[in-house]
Amino acid sequence: MEIIVQKLDYMHDNPCKGKWNIVESPVDYIYSSAKYHTTGELGIYHVTNYMLLEDIDLKKKEPPGPACNSFQ
Repeated sequence: MEIIVQKLDYMHDNPCKGKWNIVESPVDYIYSSAKYHTTGELGIYHVTNYMLLEDIDLKKKEPPGPACNSFQ
């Protein structure tokens, strides 16, 4: 899980740094999941908590499911 948190932090910080620098805080960027991961409050997109990934067996061979199954 540590690598997932590292990647989320990197993605969440992008709008706040470097050439982008469009918001002061990651939670202020409306297209980011940072608000959900920080406060639990959903933004404009549905977010699946990364902690749920612990229950997925990535080695198990299963046919791919629907691309947007979280919206059903």
